[in-house]
Order: sequence, then C-alpha cells, then structure tokens
Amino acid sequence: MVKDALIEKFNQKLEQDSWRELEENLDFNTKFNAFHGRFQQIYESVFVVKRININQTPKKKWVTHGI
Repeated sequence: MVKDALIEKFNQKLEQDSWRELEENLDFNTKFNAFHGRFQQIYESVFVVKRININQTPKKKWVTHGI
C-alpha cells in the first residue's frame, strides 16, 4: 500500500538524518526548536499536501444542444 511505503520512507529519512545539532545546544527550548524544525521539514518532504476542492461544479457551457 502507498501509505505504508510513505511511512517507511519517512522512518528511513529520520534514521539517516544527522541529529548532532541537538547534542550541541544546551538550552532545552533551542534543542526542541531544532528538533521540531528538522522533523517538520522531513515530514513535509515525504507527506506532500494535496488540495482537492470537493465543491467544484463543472462549468456550464453557454451553448446548449438545441442551438
């Protein structure tokens, strides 16, 4: 399934990433912000948001079959 493949890809990218910046920063907030930023970047690169408009109606043609 596609969903399982995306989750596997996400896990692989998380494992391959270098998390050294978390070891260097001593402040908890700085560490969290670095972790969250990198995690979100990896997440958005794997799980791309796709917008779908479900209320879109087909455009009506101005020419009818009777003309």
